[in-house]
Amino acid sequence: MLRDTRPVTQHELTTAAFQWARERGLEHEYERRYSQLISLLRILPLENARPILRQTYHESLGRPAWDPVLLTRLEVGRRVLRIDSRDAFVEHLHTDPFLRLLLGLRVDGPVPDAQTLRRFEHRVVPSTKRGVNMPRRRSRRHPGISERAVDFLMRSATPARLPSRVDDLLRAVGFLPAQELGLFAPDAPVIADGTFVYSRTNRHGHKICEHGRAACTCERRYTDPRANIGHDHHEDRTVYGYLANIAALDSVLGDPLPLSITMHGAARHDGVATLLTLRRVHDLYPEIRGRLDILASASDSDAHGRYIRSLGNLPIIPLRQPKKGSCHYAADTLFSEQGIPICAGGYPMRPYGRVGERQRWICPGEMAGSGIEPHEPCHQPGGHTRSFSPKDSYRLISGLHRGSRRFRKAYARRAAIERAVNKPMVSDSGLEHRSRVQSRGRHHFDLFIEALLCYARAFIRFATDRSA
Repeated sequence: MLRDTRPVTQHELTTAAFQWARERGLEHEYERRYSQLISLLRILPLENARPILRQTYHESLGRPAWDPVLLTRLEVGRRVLRIDSRDAFVEHLHTDPFLRLLLGLRVDGPVPDAQTLRRFEHRVVPSTKRGVNMPRRRSRRHPGISERAVDFLMRSATPARLPSRVDDLLRAVGFLPAQELGLFAPDAPVIADGTFVYSRTNRHGHKICEHGRAACTCERRYTDPRANIGHDHHEDRTVYGYLANIAALDSVLGDPLPLSITMHGAARHDGVATLLTLRRVHDLYPEIRGRLDILASASDSDAHGRYIRSLGNLPIIPLRQPKKGSCHYAADTLFSEQGIPICAGGYPMRPYGRVGERQRWICPGEMAGSGIEPHEPCHQPGGHTRSFSPKDSYRLISGLHRGSRRFRKAYARRAAIERAVNKPMVSDSGLEHRSRVQSRGRHHFDLFIEALLCYARAFIRFATDRSA
């Protein structure tokens, strides 16, 4: 049951806080200390989250609860101030009246304790507690896992994973206000990428049997039972924790903004995690269908191309590097390692337009200015062009011609999600290294707050560019 509280705007809270500081001659000191937090809270429309958060409370049962928007504001302040421990954050609130007023609390009123903030996290991101499982074993790669995942997603009448409360909040607080401001172009591509997040718990668990130091296969107790062991091929390291797969939409500011966050065990293949994230984006954001889906080479498979096209989008996926070398499309057609067809004379062909869904290619010897003379048998009638349909090979036939300038320009946008989303949300925020123990739900919740801060910084930057 929620308390009967009057919705208060952030402008009113900021005014009250500075009035308190002005009476004591501390206005400039607090303005310098909390300038970043003030600007982020002022522009972030947290009131849009109230209808969604109210659904997590019963209307009549239980004690009167804190306002969920107030608790969200407290969590945003905790992440901006980089205070990972909620107990330390509550102590900081008790000693700083200006911060209490700025976040919506009274100077002489009660302050939510750390347990209240933890329960609010579990309302937003339900998570499991400690459990007893078998000892961890390193997972093995199963062939055809992408094909099986796509077959399951395409034959299921309902989504494999319904949009979570985090995705609903991201849409209400971030995406819809950004769309009203015009931050997204009509043809902005969707970019999906995964990043590993460490779990700082003991991956070997705690023995509950009486074997002591002797090796055994008995059940063990794990602080973080949903974490598992995976391998980061990019940095060649073993990771015990989770794989956070983030889908973002490119904006007119040059930096993508997050749409959906899915958490998986570190053993989950990045390509399979991307399929589930794209399904959530497709179900929750009907406004952005028919776009380009820019994915990493981990999603280079025939199943990914088939599934993305079934969603109405076009895949932009480079060929996987470990399989360098030519690959055959048909008995009489040879493709290069970049997925470009080779003509009969041995030259990479050039893009030559599109007929419906079919991609056309032409021999470079038949193009003026290519520097290649016409040669046999490409010079014969009907032998200088080739056309291919995605139904023949969803993997080799990309949404744009591989090797073309448009493909290189579109795929170059994938690096933006590393710079503008993954780095500030995971590396710069200290998500992996500040807390002694973090569960999957805690990681998911902190990533959600960092995603809101990405939108807030984009709103500030857009307002600054427009006023300049």
